[in-house]
Amino acid sequence: MLNFGPIAVPFAYLIFGVVVGRLQHFFSKLHHRDTRLLLYPFLVSLCFSFLQSDSDTLLFNFIKDGFVPIFVVRFGSCVLVDSAVAGSREA
Repeated sequence: MLNFGPIAVPFAYLIFGVVVGRLQHFFSKLHHRDTRLLLYPFLVSLCFSFLQSDSDTLLFNFIKDGFVPIFVVRFGSCVLVDSAVAGSREA
């Protein structure tokens, strides 16, 4: 509000609402055994921090608390293909 005035505040919350809605929709579609669900608590806490922190603090917290878990989940998870889906691709 200091940089853009009170007129920009509703637009900022609109953008924030869209981001939170998409995050919730994405995680609601995941299977209960999907390893990306391990990132859900971090991303929810990041959304709360977004409302009360500066961008430099958010970047620091993302790198400090989120980079390693995201890296581990991304590169430590294996992709399992359902046999019914794999069989339909081969035919």
